[in-house]
Amino acid sequence: MTRQDAPGQSVAMERDCDAIGIVLALAGMTTPSQVLGVLARRAGALGLPTYAIGTMPAPGAAGPGDRFFYHNWPESWPETYAQRGFAAIDPTLRAAARSLVPLTCSAIKAGRAGFVPDAAQCAMFAAAEALGMCDGVIVPLFGPHGYQAMACFVGPGPEPTPRVMAELHLLAIHGHARLMALQHGTTMRSDTVIALSERECAVLRAAIHGNADARIGRDLGISLRTVRFHFASIRHKLDAKSRIEAIAKAVSLHLIQG
Repeated sequence: MTRQDAPGQSVAMERDCDAIGIVLALAGMTTPSQVLGVLARRAGALGLPTYAIGTMPAPGAAGPGDRFFYHNWPESWPETYAQRGFAAIDPTLRAAARSLVPLTCSAIKAGRAGFVPDAAQCAMFAAAEALGMCDGVIVPLFGPHGYQAMACFVGPGPEPTPRVMAELHLLAIHGHARLMALQHGTTMRSDTVIALSERECAVLRAAIHGNADARIGRDLGISLRTVRFHFASIRHKLDAKSRIEAIAKAVSLHLIQG
């Protein structure tokens, strides 16, 4: 006589096997876009299609993702985040910096991350919710030389279950590791990795051809203010004093083609 698994247990086992398959697939991917596609599709199937993954910003940084950073945020969120000064009060960064395990956004809002969000932090959550980022999971990530990073998966929900959190934890660890390996190999140096977002690269490529800010904005379908925000972010990431220096550094680092 053989034992038969309950239907729910069988489904859970199938999902576990599927998650392991995704981890193995990530290890064989050859471009960041392939890795990010998996993050978006897998997390999206769980109701959390928006992701951000990368290095924790240094204290006082103008925004998240100081050097190594990827995201698919809504177009208006980076500008809103910078203009309203959310980098200085972001409760998700504070929670990730003090936690060893994944946290849900609802846990942070409820004061279960070691602090109770103040009015400004609640306003940041409200601004995110207005863009459909209502529920989510924050995953702290760690590496050599005191390296600390984080991943977040947010969206309309539903509220992540413990199993969903475990799956996203696995996805974050292996997705981040593969992105880092694609950037600079499997041995981390003590210096940090520099990465530009796809939109920042597009802005720089347009600038190489001598296009003015207004023309870049029209061609990319973004506002003049957003173009200038991206240039400020690029200069900060590349430690460049001017656009010309930023373009030269980006080309020398093979972040864009000259």
